[in-house]
Amino acid sequence: MATKNKLKNRVMNEEESLILRESQELYELKVKLHKMLKEIIIKTGLGEVEDGYVDDLNLDVGGCSIYSCGYYQQLMLVDEDGVENEFDNDLESVRYLYKEIKKRLAEYDKIIKNKSQKTAVRVFEKALKIKFEIERLEDG
Repeated sequence: MATKNKLKNRVMNEEESLILRESQELYELKVKLHKMLKEIIIKTGLGEVEDGYVDDLNLDVGGCSIYSCGYYQQLMLVDEDGVENEFDNDLESVRYLYKEIKKRLAEYDKIIKNKSQKTAVRVFEKALKIKFEIERLEDG
């Protein structure tokens, strides 16, 4: 009987450990996602960062609107039909959103980098139209 209780306690500890790991992953992903959303808003001018201590963000992505609160760690998506979906405890959805937003940010950064380099080359490769006057000193 004592062995069964020890086994039961060990299984419960493993389940608790899994719950703890998933809770930690959910928290970390929401923090990373919030930072990425803020970066996107700042870089692109899309979306908005609301004033105040709660650090609210709103960004439209793919026909949906993502709301993230940095202070309270809330995450919500309003879909095309106006239905609000809260992801406060939905690890799978947060994983998906994080991966998708990260992929789109990388794609945006690559496009901007390439355009920026092409634009820089186009601007700076133009010939300079300057005449240099060289003064020669004559030996005395």
